[in-house]
Amino acid sequence: MACKYDAETIKNIIKNKGYTLLTNQKITTNNTFDLVDGVGYKYQTKLETLINTASRKFDKRNKYTIDNIKIWLGQNSKLILLSENYVDNITRLKKELEV
Repeated sequence: MACKYDAETIKNIIKNKGYTLLTNQKITTNNTFDLVDGVGYKYQTKLETLINTASRKFDKRNKYTIDNIKIWLGQNSKLILLSENYVDNITRLKKELEV
C-alpha cells in the first residue's frame, strides 16, 4: 500500500465500513488488527484488505471463524458446533442437534 494514513483517517475508514476495533491496538498499513461488526461477527484483517475487499467472516485466515460460525448457527439453526478448529471450506465441521 503506497498511501500513508493517519490514525484519524484509519478510524474513519473502519467506522464507515461498519466495524469497531476490538482492542486499542495501533493500526498501521502493515499490521493486522481485530474488528467486530454490528451483528457481533469478528474479523482479523489488514488495512489494505479492509479498503479493497469485503472482510470474510468465514475464512481460514480469520482467527475468529469458529466464533462466527457459532454466532451464525445460534441465529439460523438448532445445531451446536463441536469443532474447535476451522481448516477450510471443504473440511466438514462436527456439530450436533440442540436438545
